[in-house]
Amino acid sequence: MLTGFKTKISNRPFHLFLLTAILLFVFSFITWGESIDLHLHDTYFVISTIFFIWALGIAFLLVWAIYMLTSKILWKCFLTWVHVLVTIFILIALLTANFWHDKLIPPIKRDCVSFKTFQSDTEREVKIFLPLVVLFLVGQLAFLINILVGLTKKLVRTR
Repeated sequence: MLTGFKTKISNRPFHLFLLTAILLFVFSFITWGESIDLHLHDTYFVISTIFFIWALGIAFLLVWAIYMLTSKILWKCFLTWVHVLVTIFILIALLTANFWHDKLIPPIKRDCVSFKTFQSDTEREVKIFLPLVVLFLVGQLAFLINILVGLTKKLVRTR
């Protein structure tokens, strides 16, 4: 059974999205009662962690469904692996940011906050999160290239 699962994953790595979605739905019940605080300009949003994780799980299910629908036209399995691994890596980085954030970027203890200290704190955050955003976009670009080149090759073959 395990060897069948390994071959299925190695030939169609997008099934890891289904596995990740299931694990996210299970994990969401562990985080019961916790919340995520979002600060946008002068507005403060408090979102339940369960809804955030469910939204991620639904997004993974949608991507898995897109892969299931387009699996016949995909160009390279390597690009599928790049997309799957980068996307899951970024998800893990997002979900565990509370644990590693203060160790990677030690918080600065200040008596007062000024615009200059706020800017320096923001620059430190950007140095960490900008590479993650770029890596995420590269992974999504691999997905688009895989589908578009595969579709183009299929259309050329049918003519």
